[in-house]
Amino acid sequence: MAFDLHIPENSPRGRVIQMIVAQRHITPEQVLEQIVDDGLKAALQSATPVPDAMPRRSYASFFGAVKGPGAHGSPEAVDRYIEEMRNEW
Repeated sequence: MAFDLHIPENSPRGRVIQMIVAQRHITPEQVLEQIVDDGLKAALQSATPVPDAMPRRSYASFFGAVKGPGAHGSPEAVDRYIEEMRNEW
């Protein structure tokens, strides 16, 4: 894949690219390639994780929030306790 990108040398971006070229002793094309690579890496790191990589839901914090007999130990116990509370209403 190839892209034709023209950045004027007298523009702020062009001056920064020329400065990097002079510091690293590489071609402007190599500088642009590194900039694109770094940008793509940053974009991938900040991307939303795929659903398979997302953490599973946990009732752990809910166990501590619900106080009462039988409301600890498992999601089923919490469900039973909530059902009992609803029935009392």
